[in-house]
Amino acid sequence: MTGGRHRVRRLHPGFLAASFALAACTDTSSIGIEEEREMGLAVAEQAAREMPLLQDEPVVRFVRELGAHIVERADTTGRAYEFRVIDSEMANAFAIPGGFIFVNRGILERAESASELAGVLAHEIGHVVERHGLEQMAKAQNTNTIVSLVYVLLGRAPGGAEQVALQVAGSAWMAKHSREAEREADRVAVVYLARAGLDPRGMPQFFQRLLNEDRASPNELLAWFSTHPVTEDRITDTEAMIAQLPSDAVERAAADLPQFTQMRRRLASLPAPPADPRTLP
Repeated sequence: MTGGRHRVRRLHPGFLAASFALAACTDTSSIGIEEEREMGLAVAEQAAREMPLLQDEPVVRFVRELGAHIVERADTTGRAYEFRVIDSEMANAFAIPGGFIFVNRGILERAESASELAGVLAHEIGHVVERHGLEQMAKAQNTNTIVSLVYVLLGRAPGGAEQVALQVAGSAWMAKHSREAEREADRVAVVYLARAGLDPRGMPQFFQRLLNEDRASPNELLAWFSTHPVTEDRITDTEAMIAQLPSDAVERAAADLPQFTQMRRRLASLPAPPADPRTLP
């Protein structure tokens, strides 16, 4: 979309069907893993069509393999996870029910170690395992409130005729998890990282890095703050969770991996992300 012109985006039929099904559901415990994946798949496919995905295989492979390493120690339900990288400089990541994890290039560029990136992935895996996305969808019991997560998660606002389409789509159910859901995802992520042999201290370190950036130069590129509010209290809480782990498990954990350095070098050689004229001011 260029030159300020906007077109109405056609929502995928499966996307709409999944949205209606979940909007009518009030008990997420009745939804099986396979049904959860079918519902999440429709949303993930819509998100993949709407967003500029990074196609560089070496970079995407590293994220995929790091995520899979954590999943092996985190999720015993048999979910088949998929990890995708969005070619956007905004710092954001999100999880869709069923095991679909999207992480922005902006996260990869800001992380300074494998453990910092792993903290973000583990947090999003935690949202999937604890089924926070399903809970958010179940709250939207009015069928007029259909999922429209793409615009909020990408970090931009629709314009012109797109507003009409979004009046049908309603508000974004995954725009912002509750404070308790964020804390729960942090708590399980700390455990997952330790199990995976990755230093859980990378998670609060990365939170602090984003918080410092926001304080030094507040800008719309830190989309993470709109969906995962970071405060000093949250950082302190995460550090307290880590302090409860066996000290040897933390000290033996890997803070970084040589593959991370290779990935960052490769990422730096790629063309800049596509500009989006509709980015929020």
